[in-house]
Amino acid sequence: MVLLSHQRFGVDRSSKHGISVRNTSRLGGLAIACFLLLVWTLSYLNQSTELGLDLVVPLGRLPILFLPVLLIGLVGLAEDIGLEMRPVHRLTVMLATGYVFFLLEPELLPNRLFKVLNIDGGLAVLVLAAASTVLLAGFVNAANVSDGANGLLAGLSLVFFWVSWQLDGDGWSFYLLVILLCFWLINLLTGRILLGDLGAYALGALVVFEAFNLFDEHGVSLFFLASLLSYPCVELLRVMVVRRLKGQSPLSADNAHLHNLLNAKLWGFLRGNTLPNSLTGMLIAVSTSVPGVLTLNSGLQGSTVTNLAIFCVQAIIFLFPSFRFSKA
Repeated sequence: MVLLSHQRFGVDRSSKHGISVRNTSRLGGLAIACFLLLVWTLSYLNQSTELGLDLVVPLGRLPILFLPVLLIGLVGLAEDIGLEMRPVHRLTVMLATGYVFFLLEPELLPNRLFKVLNIDGGLAVLVLAAASTVLLAGFVNAANVSDGANGLLAGLSLVFFWVSWQLDGDGWSFYLLVILLCFWLINLLTGRILLGDLGAYALGALVVFEAFNLFDEHGVSLFFLASLLSYPCVELLRVMVVRRLKGQSPLSADNAHLHNLLNAKLWGFLRGNTLPNSLTGMLIAVSTSVPGVLTLNSGLQGSTVTNLAIFCVQAIIFLFPSFRFSKA
């Protein structure tokens, strides 16, 4: 990560929209991908050639969900290295990728909804695949929106995969925790590297697929998952509604996000290239993640009513300052 942060390619210019005040590397996602590839390669070689490596947590075969995650991530990588795509084209690729893979691999869908809603049949699968695809593309874009504040998206993902590790014990969640912790510290303390579009898109897609798995296999409430990821979800919906009311495209980019507005307020009494940005990310990440962690530790992750109430409170917490700051 330190090496990539000093390269001249994949740079996010300070003049671009966002809250960074200096040129920043967009290659954090590439560093994370390289680490996971290295771990998987060592695990594979250890199993096939008996190298005798003592991995902390052994890995099984590469999950099928990594293929759509890779394809969606590559769309972001193209943006990171300067091969810009129109927003509608990026969205089309995400939607097509998600829908095809949900139909080819129906086990990736939140299939417990069939029992909850008491529906079945081929048409129901097509509808659920379409709804899941929209949610996938929506959250991938929500994750990308959150990447501008130091420690925000990495912190949210870190807590999410910690929850996944607690519930599922999956080896991939463990190694994601390791590399996300490394990235989170470097991003938070130095501000010299971002996840970039590759990291944001791929992490967003991974979170959605794993959220469906937790819903299916461990009976967590959908609102528990929404609470863990409340800021990206609420913020994306808010800015899309505001843009439409202003007659703008919902896919346009601007600086009207809560983390941008909060960072501007913190700049009023804090100075430095990193501190206001990092404090912004930490404040929002904590308010998003802590309620879900407390809920999990209380064993209430399956309670719809409790988690719906928590999510509503979080939504109010995020929407109120957004309204006040934008009016100021």
